[in-house]
Amino acid sequence: MPCATGAVCIWCRVQLVPCATGATLYWFTVEFGLCKEGNHLKAYGAGLMSSYGELKHALSNIPRHLPLQADTTCFQTYDDADYQPVYFVSDDFDDALVQIKNFSQRNIHRNFKLEYDHTSASITGVY
Repeated sequence: MPCATGAVCIWCRVQLVPCATGATLYWFTVEFGLCKEGNHLKAYGAGLMSSYGELKHALSNIPRHLPLQADTTCFQTYDDADYQPVYFVSDDFDDALVQIKNFSQRNIHRNFKLEYDHTSASITGVY
């Protein structure tokens, strides 16, 4: 998992982001995110990767595909017991990472900084 996304996941999980909006953005990106690659949709969300049925559904014409806009996506309702009727699509994977990072920077207020160490593949807190 890319370090920016991983750090956002940790921040959301410890509720340093307002719980509802952070959790919803997490749901529609880290779990059920889609991005464009040329003229095709590609899945990057872990929830999609772990469910062939939902992956097939997400890439079909059945659900709505809306542009990922973190500040509005975070208010979308979702059903955790059924396939989603809507998925959010970023322009590419890097766009999703930038949007998650920018959302986090605007909404996470903390007195420490998390840093990702590529050598040890770990996240450390700097106080």
